[in-house]
Amino acid sequence: PFTSKRMPVRRLLTAGLARLGDASYSLYLCQLPVVMAVLALTPVLSGSLRVAITIPLAVMVGLTSYFWIERPLTESLRRALTPAAPLRMA
Repeated sequence: PFTSKRMPVRRLLTAGLARLGDASYSLYLCQLPVVMAVLALTPVLSGSLRVAITIPLAVMVGLTSYFWIERPLTESLRRALTPAAPLRMA
């Protein structure tokens, strides 16, 4: 069972996984260009080293894309498409 000392770690892990879930579409879109770039830029490295480079790099690029592009764009579109509340006359 989880003790009270381990709960902050569990909470951080859960929050981190939730963040990855929120950014999953950006991660999906960014992974192929990152893979292709790593393959092109590291022709002499072994496959396992390329994987060790590609996975964290793809996650970083995907999260950056999510926080700087996808989320702000989604929020601004949501505000633009949400109808304004009608004014009430007292």
